[in-house]
Amino acid sequence: WGATLQTDDLESHAAYVEAALAEGRATVRQDFEKRYKDRPDDPVWAFVQAYFLARDLPAQRDAAAFETAAGKALAHLDRADAGLPNAWPASLLRGFVEHQRWLRSGSPDAAANALNRYLLAIDLGRDNPRALATLHFQAALLQAGIGNDASALRHLAARERLPFASPEAELSFRMLRAGCQFRQDRDREADATADEARALVDGNAALERYRPFVLDRAAEYALAAGNADKALELYAKLRPLVAAATAPEAGVNRMKLEVAEGAAALAAGKSEAALKAFAAARALLAGMPEG
Repeated sequence: WGATLQTDDLESHAAYVEAALAEGRATVRQDFEKRYKDRPDDPVWAFVQAYFLARDLPAQRDAAAFETAAGKALAHLDRADAGLPNAWPASLLRGFVEHQRWLRSGSPDAAANALNRYLLAIDLGRDNPRALATLHFQAALLQAGIGNDASALRHLAARERLPFASPEAELSFRMLRAGCQFRQDRDREADATADEARALVDGNAALERYRPFVLDRAAEYALAAGNADKALELYAKLRPLVAAATAPEAGVNRMKLEVAEGAAALAAGKSEAALKAFAAARALLAGMPEG
């Protein structure tokens, strides 16, 4: 907190908010209110208020409350932009808010607004590697979401040249790139990228919870790349993880695994194994409640 008193750098203020909340500091907002009580129109305070609202948007389940919070965040960012027109964190934050609005509503205008702000922030933050890493990934997420995988891959190529802050960040990057490559019919590249993701999970215990997802996608991409035997090996590794799952969707996931294994077995010329898997899928489906 002491460091933030000596700067009006928006990135520093956002970093303090995250660090303080991670430590369980309950008075973090009050700290800022006290600092800016005599400067209520300060654009930095406007940015901080928008940041508090924006960071809670993904978890907001009530549609009306979401729109209210998003609208307030954008109003605060209008004031921040007026006072700090060249600050990339403000453009990034506006892009994030619009991105969240698109995820909720599917509004083309929200998607366009988000992308425009990400691109502006990339230009404004061109000398800041941390900014570029975040911005290129966010732009890639948005472009992939609206079906523009070619543009997403261009942003991911730029993102790859920058350091990763954590194994989780690198895994997210590799899985997003593999998905974009797959949807672009670049199946061998998707297969290779998924192998990189699997190696990352194998080498980082903190990523273990992502193993089922990574194995499932890696098997799908291996099959698409024409390597049915490899897909079967990956599904075999996935099977005990799916069998041990207890989430409400566990039964559906077991059925999907049987269907996927059946398809891989069929592609590998193992018709008996394929029939066995499809029969197991039918039995699971028959045991599920209607609806």
